[in-house]
Amino acid sequence: MKFIKYKQVARITLYGFDDLYRDNDSSIFTDVLKSEYYTNNLNAGVQVGKNAKRLRFQIKGLDNVKLSENARLCMESINVPMLYDGNNNFKSLGLTIVRMSNLSSLNCFDSQGNGQTDPVIFTGQTQITQQKIGTISTNGSLQNFSPSPVFYNPYPEMLYNFPISSNFLNNRYIDLTITLQFTAGDFIDLTNDQEYFDLFHISFIVYDLDEEELLLTSTQDVDFKKFGETLPRKINNLR
Repeated sequence: MKFIKYKQVARITLYGFDDLYRDNDSSIFTDVLKSEYYTNNLNAGVQVGKNAKRLRFQIKGLDNVKLSENARLCMESINVPMLYDGNNNFKSLGLTIVRMSNLSSLNCFDSQGNGQTDPVIFTGQTQITQQKIGTISTNGSLQNFSPSPVFYNPYPEMLYNFPISSNFLNNRYIDLTITLQFTAGDFIDLTNDQEYFDLFHISFIVYDLDEEELLLTSTQDVDFKKFGETLPRKINNLR
C-alpha cells in the first residue's frame, strides 16, 4: 500500500528589475477591458495610452531537476506595485490581473480573456491608502504612500497551484503579463513608471509527487471470508 505526498523540488523568485523587457516600450500594450475605469479613460472616443505590460525572466541552473507528469507550480507570494504620476498621486486603480503564458496547456477559463488568453494566476485590488505628512520648515505637505501589500499564499497545497509539464524547468523563460486600470487620462509610461515595475516580485514553489511505502507492506492480505459473523446473535431463551 502506498501514500502520496508532494515534495518541494525547486523555488523560483523573480524581481521586476531583472525583467528582460525592462525599459522596452514594445512590452506595453492595450488590453481591452469592460470596466468603468477602462471605458471612461478616453480622449475624443479613443482609449488613452496602454494599460498592460509583458515581463520576461530567464531561468538558469534548474535544467537538471527532473519532474514527473504530476508536478505542480505554486505561487507563493506576489507584489504588484502601484503606479504614480508626476505629482505623486496614484494613477493605477481598481482590479489588477496577472497572467502566465507558460501554463498555456492548462484547462482554464476567465471571463475577461474568454478562454482565448493565457491563464490568470492572480487577481487583486489596488491599495489606495495614503498618508500625508508636513514639514515644519516649509509648512508644506508631502505625500507618503503606503506600498502595495505583498500577497502570501495561505494554502500552497491547494490555492494558486497549477499542474505543469515534466519539462517545465527546461523552458528557460517565464513570461508574465500585468494588466492594470487607470484614472482618467493616465496610462503606462515606462519613462516614469519603470521604477515602480522594478518593485514587482513574485515567488513560486515547484512541487512533485513523493510516493512512499507504508509500514507493514510485507504482511499478507486479510481474507475476511475466514471470519465468522461479528454481530451478536439474538438469544431467545434467556431466563
